[in-house]
Amino acid sequence: MASEEFDVVIVGAGLSGLTAAYTITKESPSTSLLILEATDYIGGPIRTVKMRGANGDDFWDVGASRIGSKQKELMELLKEFGLETYKHFDTGKKFWQLPNGSIKSYSGKIPPLPYTSLVDILRYFNKVDGMQKKVNLADAKTTPQAEEWDNMTVEELKTKILWTQAAKQMVDVLTVLFFGIPPPYISVMQYAHTVASCGSWDAHIGGEGTGNLDVRIKGGTRTLLDKLVNNIGKEKIILNTKVTNINQKSEENCVELETESGKLYRAKKIIMAVPLFCNAKIKFTPPLSSSHLLPSPVSGQFFVVTYQKSFWRDVGSCADILSMVSALEAVDDKADHPVLLLFDHTSANGNPALMGAFGAMSLRQKTPEERKHMVVTFLKEVFQTDEPQDVLDYQEYEWTPCEEIPPEAAFKEERTSYTLSTIRKPEGRIHWAGAHTATAWIDSLSGAVQAGQRAGREVIQ
Repeated sequence: MASEEFDVVIVGAGLSGLTAAYTITKESPSTSLLILEATDYIGGPIRTVKMRGANGDDFWDVGASRIGSKQKELMELLKEFGLETYKHFDTGKKFWQLPNGSIKSYSGKIPPLPYTSLVDILRYFNKVDGMQKKVNLADAKTTPQAEEWDNMTVEELKTKILWTQAAKQMVDVLTVLFFGIPPPYISVMQYAHTVASCGSWDAHIGGEGTGNLDVRIKGGTRTLLDKLVNNIGKEKIILNTKVTNINQKSEENCVELETESGKLYRAKKIIMAVPLFCNAKIKFTPPLSSSHLLPSPVSGQFFVVTYQKSFWRDVGSCADILSMVSALEAVDDKADHPVLLLFDHTSANGNPALMGAFGAMSLRQKTPEERKHMVVTFLKEVFQTDEPQDVLDYQEYEWTPCEEIPPEAAFKEERTSYTLSTIRKPEGRIHWAGAHTATAWIDSLSGAVQAGQRAGREVIQ
């Protein structure tokens, strides 16, 4: 079968793949390129939808949304395209749902936990902060305690450091929330490496003043995708094209890509910009020197609900709500407390809305109407009013990076620090993008941009 030939083929049309293509287009306009996307959608976890708002139709992110004002690469790209941001509203009373299901309000940065547990968890945070400072982001395997941390899980770390049950549960919750993985399934090496890419533990979790998770893009994150696509050329993006085989033909100085339908493409170089697990579904010839496999989230269920008025602000709340019990139940896929978190998601045009996430994956078996009812019921319980039932519009989105998850044994084939050291290293004519290959703000939208820019420049050097 005849093949189409290009200078560069990019696999994956998420933010990182698009950024790589834009970087190539801008800095080497004569380079011919093509983007192959397995799904029918451009943008990966980014999903901006039109919904009914208090002042008419408006746009909201129902996927990846909040970004950081101090995330250099992303903020510079927004400025280049003339896109503006607006501040995330986080002023006022917050709520915490405890492991027993009770709901407590609080203000400031300190959650309503027993004093001894707060002291305990602060010790843990300080310990992790000290550990992340020792990580070599450029070459993780040279980190002084790499071997020890490779062989220790976060579950073992928390057991070693903490003595109070509430503090241990807090670590469980934060690990599920910020890594999408329960503590027994993530190594301390990967954990500390990710935190180090943000500069501190506080920055990693979006602490006040750290410049993370503090702003949104006006008009929705989709506006950034549109700018990238317009500059690249939509005709260079082929959807519904799943790559199944990648063959480096050294004698012909090219890479051949075969799709599920049998179509062939050839390129001088390729950039892999797909979620981690998706690499495992592609046959590489010759085989890769590294597994390129690390534990990562398998899915996320998000929702946005709009209202005529922001009843939460009327009572002095920013609607920041975290459910410890939902996070703990999610580990066992229990759904007695379905809503994991909530926060104010009012649009740049002032249309009131809330955004949140569900906990247990089993909730996918429910209908959207049933899940909407769960959200409304939870809000009525938190705010002790019937106002949450006056919904204007409700939308939800499930982000599933890959159809299949590699077996657990696949993650143990090599040391985590080795994988982290090789995850962005070119393999012959194969280069790597994706937020997981970043060295700053790993697994964030900014990380995706940084990795895309790096990979794009690598292939045109």
